[in-house]
Amino acid sequence: MGRYQVLWTPEKIAKRIAEGRGQGEGPDYIPWLNIRDFSSKGRVHRVRGWKHGRLHHLFSDLEAYAFYEYEPPTMSVNGLLVRITDTREQHPLFPLEETIEIAKDLGVRHPTDPRTKYPVVMTTDLFFTAKRNLTTSYLARDVKYISDLKKPRTIEKLEIAKIYWGRRPAVDWGITTQGEICISLVENVKWMHPYSRLIDLYPLTEHQVSEIALRMTDMVLGRKHPLNLISRSCDEKLGLATGRSLAVVRYLLANQHWEVDLAHRIRTRESLLLVQYSLDSLFQSSNLRLCA
Repeated sequence: MGRYQVLWTPEKIAKRIAEGRGQGEGPDYIPWLNIRDFSSKGRVHRVRGWKHGRLHHLFSDLEAYAFYEYEPPTMSVNGLLVRITDTREQHPLFPLEETIEIAKDLGVRHPTDPRTKYPVVMTTDLFFTAKRNLTTSYLARDVKYISDLKKPRTIEKLEIAKIYWGRRPAVDWGITTQGEICISLVENVKWMHPYSRLIDLYPLTEHQVSEIALRMTDMVLGRKHPLNLISRSCDEKLGLATGRSLAVVRYLLANQHWEVDLAHRIRTRESLLLVQYSLDSLFQSSNLRLCA
């Protein structure tokens, strides 16, 4: 992350709060910081999320990888299967007075704007809402490269965050490094990501999507041929442009109508092993009808 473009003052913080920064949920959430707030030294990412279609602002490749890892609708967290229903990036640690107090108790310097000398609002990189049965919990993740954890100043700021979130029993706080990221899962999700909505399959009609889904399910279950050959065969049988059936495959996987072991890289030149599938949920969720 580079230098702040914003000059932080009490008035600037009050204005952002009044604008709704760091507040709301789902499509209404506005991150406390966005990529325009920094003169970044690294790569930044704007990613339209699956869950609500909101544009997410991610400040590094590692943040983007962590974001993608939590994009699937369901995943295992601490050994439990949960639904991730919301992702909020750059989540502020409000109120500012609390983190200032924590820093004072720890005997460390609270982050400040070097130009105005005023304390800045600290943020946690990613904040997830997780649901299991009727229980809602939250996951707060600070995303850091392993090399950054060798820096004393980084550790001081993480200690402030640890105590802050530790006071909130419903929140599970942790640090995510590149060592915790499953690269195969991330690459799979990135591959599926552009086709998470029916509209992403345009110009295919709902009728065509349902027919492709049925045919491709039958072909994948019944044959051990590479995925690209099966999808090309489906395109030819239905008179579609090359790649249409493979786009539907990506849609089915993104919405877990087809489930696979995401820890293993999906390669189109190889056969695809379905762990389970449910076309009923596809038709119910998208108002599609079974084709005769």
